[in-house]
Amino acid sequence: MLPQRITQKSARQLKIIDQPGCLYLKAQAERIDAAAAIQFKDLVRCALTQSPQQKIIDLEQVNFIDSTGLGALISLQKAQQNASKLTICSLHPQVAKVFKLTCMEEVFDIYATAEAALKAASASPAFKADED
Repeated sequence: MLPQRITQKSARQLKIIDQPGCLYLKAQAERIDAAAAIQFKDLVRCALTQSPQQKIIDLEQVNFIDSTGLGALISLQKAQQNASKLTICSLHPQVAKVFKLTCMEEVFDIYATAEAALKAASASPAFKADED
């Protein structure tokens, strides 16, 4: 069940793609800013709590992120029960610049492409444990 402030329209801003051994979330919004960050965080948090698997957030569609959007992602990382980092992939060049300037590679595992993130997830010990 979606939290009250998440509408069906906002729920379409996040696509959950079935991938073996990991939870793969693809942001459908072009912006994660002050106007969208809370709903984005709530949507992702709902999806993350449903899976103990490796988690990948694909930001390919996002061409703008501000400090509120970064704060939402950091909050999601802090909410992780285990010590594993969230994986972020497919950053638009402008978004990648913001991540680099704010040293987000220390907070998240960041990959240039979804393929690279999925390959890394499949090689992780958590993925191997899921296969047993």
